[in-house]
Amino acid sequence: MIPTPAGVQLLGAVTPAFAEIPTLMRSLSSRSCNALSAVAGRNVLQRRQDRQAALDRGETLDFLPETKSIREGDWTCAPIPADIQDRRVEITGPTGSQDGDQRAEFGRKDFHGGL
Repeated sequence: MIPTPAGVQLLGAVTPAFAEIPTLMRSLSSRSCNALSAVAGRNVLQRRQDRQAALDRGETLDFLPETKSIREGDWTCAPIPADIQDRRVEITGPTGSQDGDQRAEFGRKDFHGGL
């Protein structure tokens, strides 16, 4: 029998690979993991609410100061490749799985898809 933290039961077979799990990881119970996840989730939610409140007060979106040189730099993007400059999509309903393949075979520039 392998000792486990309170509230943890090993239901599956223990194989030799079990020994490869670091001792620290084995000492964490699922309750501890869940508690850590819940705290992290609450922290993220609180930061999101704080940021929304700041925006509601009139604060503006900002960028990281360390990216200023990139934003203010003299750079451009490469031109759009010719094969993706003219992409059209029409959403229709329902279509068979072969429809897209057949249109491509006939050199069509648009794609019809069903939802």
